[in-house]
Amino acid sequence: MPSEHQNPITTAQRASTEFWHPTGEFDVMLLVRAQDNNALRRIVPDQLQNTPSVLSTKTFLIFEDAEN
Repeated sequence: MPSEHQNPITTAQRASTEFWHPTGEFDVMLLVRAQDNNALRRIVPDQLQNTPSVLSTKTFLIFEDAEN
């Protein structure tokens, strides 16, 4: 078992505001709120993609929240 700093679940939970274990194509799905592209760049490549057990990531941008 990877140590806590290498655990992709722990890393994802720290980086996200919402966290799910979906069925289908993805093992983990998380919602990350970032102030701007630079902040998002620090989270995805620097934190998530640098976790040894994370094999790949996909990033989707949400431009507008339909509920608000």
